[in-house]
Amino acid sequence: MILYEILNLSPPWGDDSAEAIEGKVRGNERPPLPDARDSPVRVLLRDLIVKTWDQNPSVRPEFEEIVLFLRPLEDFYLADT
Repeated sequence: MILYEILNLSPPWGDDSAEAIEGKVRGNERPPLPDARDSPVRVLLRDLIVKTWDQNPSVRPEFEEIVLFLRPLEDFYLADT
């Protein structure tokens, strides 16, 4: 859900309580993802969210894979420094 908030600049499901959100996630609900084609960074984050939300835990990326997936963001943000 952290990546969701970064991508959308808002919490999932608005002002729902943490307990309500937990119930939705445990019930396999996911908040809608926006169309992210307006930015390569948003596309990257959206793709990662989809992968980490997979219903089958065995196909979700491991932490090392997530780090590799996010590496282009580091290059993107550090390019101007």
